[in-house]
Amino acid sequence: MMAFFLGLLCVHRTASAIILYDVGVGFRQNGFNIFRGQRTDPQEILVGEFSYGGALCPAPGTPNFLCGRLHSQGGLNGSRLFLKSEARLKRTDAQGPNHEYAAYADTVIWVPSLGTNSAATGTGAYFFFGLQGMTAKSTNNPAVTVQAFAVATLETGTTASVQCVDEACSAPIPVLVRSFNPTSGFRLRLRSDVAIVAPTAPTGYDAEAIADFDDTLELLAIQIVDDQDRPVPGASVFIPDDKGQPMVEIPSTPLDTTTTTTLNGTSTTTTTLAGGGTTTTTLAGGSTTTTTVAGSTTTTSVPVVPTTTTTVPCVTPTCILDGGLQDLACAGIAIPAKITTKLQQAKGAIEQVATTSGKAASKLSKRAKRALAQAKAGIRRATRSKKPKLSAGCAAALVETADALAAGVPVAR
Repeated sequence: MMAFFLGLLCVHRTASAIILYDVGVGFRQNGFNIFRGQRTDPQEILVGEFSYGGALCPAPGTPNFLCGRLHSQGGLNGSRLFLKSEARLKRTDAQGPNHEYAAYADTVIWVPSLGTNSAATGTGAYFFFGLQGMTAKSTNNPAVTVQAFAVATLETGTTASVQCVDEACSAPIPVLVRSFNPTSGFRLRLRSDVAIVAPTAPTGYDAEAIADFDDTLELLAIQIVDDQDRPVPGASVFIPDDKGQPMVEIPSTPLDTTTTTTLNGTSTTTTTLAGGGTTTTTLAGGSTTTTTVAGSTTTTSVPVVPTTTTTVPCVTPTCILDGGLQDLACAGIAIPAKITTKLQQAKGAIEQVATTSGKAASKLSKRAKRALAQAKAGIRRATRSKKPKLSAGCAAALVETADALAAGVPVAR
């Protein structure tokens, strides 16, 4: 199991209106270290394969086989900063006097300063992140230690942390920064490490270590909040150019927003993607979809026959729960994990009831009702504390969801 740590560290830098990218990879045993240093254009280092002394990988089946791969990349996709980091090592039929091999890939993006789009100000900010990746470790010899892990860090003007277990967290990952000063900027770092260690010098063993976070750590949004951790209406930030003008607009919410308009039988749905881009679909005897991603535009037209569309209400526990957690009233709000866990437990129990009978079904039903009662109690507590974690609208949506799960009443969303 890999522990992914997203922390906040104190830094103090002289601000300048640019984005700096820094990438590096290394193989620490009789190998190499490659660094680019801070540069203003997106950077990437890919070592597709390496072996002893930085040579290419030998043919599979070669005695004392060693092969690795390293990748470090930092860039900008639309308005989303992204970091990629991958490190791999594999040994088969291992021999010889060297019994420790380690490699890493390290990616850093530094934004020295942010600008603000409104006179509205706040005291803090939520940084929202997306993360995908995996780690894997294997060996046929218990005396051999295999390590694979990744660490992601956000550096800004305060100290806080959130830790996610397993390979990734469900996006968006919220990180609250109190006393946030946009002009101080921030720094993101994603590092992957792998190691194969054989302290007792066994021979003929196989081992493999993988820390693959090539897909990907992303900054999805920065949401300015007040001293009660509530979003400040109209407040947003941008990365400025060297003249202080907006160069990259950073979304204030990590969620996509959808608007549907019907006029004279023509239905137009426009989806604004967090991080940049729009998708527009028009239905009136024909369909046109326009998608813009990272500066490129693709338009596709498909003739269709006009149809009558009926919105089917949610009737399954999964649909009801997903609709509640994604309710617009909860957009940009980090719902406490204890609440979502209890709702998930209730959903699971309700789904199992459908395939069981007798005492087992009764037991599952009681378990679901107990979990829903605990979830509703948690919702009430989250709105009554000195610093409410839920808005009244979000709390009402979650209570409605819990009631719908309990009663099995369809809820259209």
